[in-house]
Amino acid sequence: MNLTRRNLLLLAAAVGIAAGPATAYAADVLNVGSYPNNPPFVAAPSILPEAEFNGADRQLGKLPLWFSFQSAAGLLYRSSPLFEGNQLVNQFETGRFMNRVNLAPHITSALHIGDFHLVPSLGIRETYYAESQSRLPDGYRVNGTNLVRSARDFSLDLVFPALSRVFEKKTVFGDKLKHVIEPRATYRYVTGIGTDFDRYIRFDETDLVNDTNEVELSLTNRVYAKRGDSVQEIFTWQLAQKRFFDPTFGGALVEGRRNVVESTAGFAAYAFLLGPRSTSPVVSLMRMSPVPGVGVQWQTDYDPRSKGIVDSAFTVDYRRQNYYVSAGHNQVRTSPLLTPSANQFRFQGGLGDANRKGWNVGAVTFYDRKKREIQQTTAQITYNTDCCGWSVQFRRFRAGFRDEFGWRVAFTVANIGSFGTLRKQDRIF
Repeated sequence: MNLTRRNLLLLAAAVGIAAGPATAYAADVLNVGSYPNNPPFVAAPSILPEAEFNGADRQLGKLPLWFSFQSAAGLLYRSSPLFEGNQLVNQFETGRFMNRVNLAPHITSALHIGDFHLVPSLGIRETYYAESQSRLPDGYRVNGTNLVRSARDFSLDLVFPALSRVFEKKTVFGDKLKHVIEPRATYRYVTGIGTDFDRYIRFDETDLVNDTNEVELSLTNRVYAKRGDSVQEIFTWQLAQKRFFDPTFGGALVEGRRNVVESTAGFAAYAFLLGPRSTSPVVSLMRMSPVPGVGVQWQTDYDPRSKGIVDSAFTVDYRRQNYYVSAGHNQVRTSPLLTPSANQFRFQGGLGDANRKGWNVGAVTFYDRKKREIQQTTAQITYNTDCCGWSVQFRRFRAGFRDEFGWRVAFTVANIGSFGTLRKQDRIF
């Protein structure tokens, strides 16, 4: 639930390099045909290169300070149809070789007051865009004017002492059980963007940075089971909600329109901003692994404004040795202006994983119960050796006005990076 980029548990230095395509990130991809005007991310994929150079937390001498950074530079391209209802009214298209350069260094510290832990972080985000956009009554248009985004952010994580209790009685889950309760609060402040948020062309999550003054409260319950000499986490239930002290996010929100900003995109499963609001839905995430090889996950969003659950995602996974199968169900019952109602099933299966040597295969398909059709199918083949590997993926997408398919490939070198048109977040494994 936390969007911060650091992890103080990894204090050793680690630097990674990755190169891949500059493709668009599709939010709620199975329903893109139903959004009016200019959706946040509905774009034709690009085959242009983008290079990333990132550094994990590295301690500065003996000081209680850790430095990390993210940087990227690439040539991007986006093409989007603009709709009014179900009618095509215009076409949004950037230049074929639009340049974007992003640099985001952060300084993080760790303070301990008894059993309380404070993790403050301060950073900057400088992003150069070769083009910008401006709003029209029926969508957006591209401007040739370049633009520099300069944002400053501060966050403070407050980790409270954990409460725990051990149950000595033997059960079907293990020889002993331990229940742990972990309260946590995260304050976050970002400034420097304001109403210019609407001028940045959306390619991926990098372009969603927004002004915010918020606090996130979460409560996590964990149950551990001791089975012989091993201890496993068999149950996790996290409840979280955000409080926004700046309901307009620096003036970035547009009343009556679906708004997607960084503060909400990584928090709830679906968009929930139709205008200013001071609180988010309550996010519930439950994970269970009662026996080895079986996993169950159920995520729901409860919106106090609607006084009900607005979306639900349920998944069951099973793995035996190198084989795995998975099935899931997604249901959306929020405002049609945010996300069209959905009732979809997902089926997935395969052999292997991302690091297994030799051949690995997998496939996933999405079935829409309301429309009685298969909307997306993806199949992937990966072959790994000791030093490198290659992947080929086929994807077929059919929803609304879109009926398309394509191939993606990637070549990966261990400890260096990945090259090709198949991004890490788009892989099956």
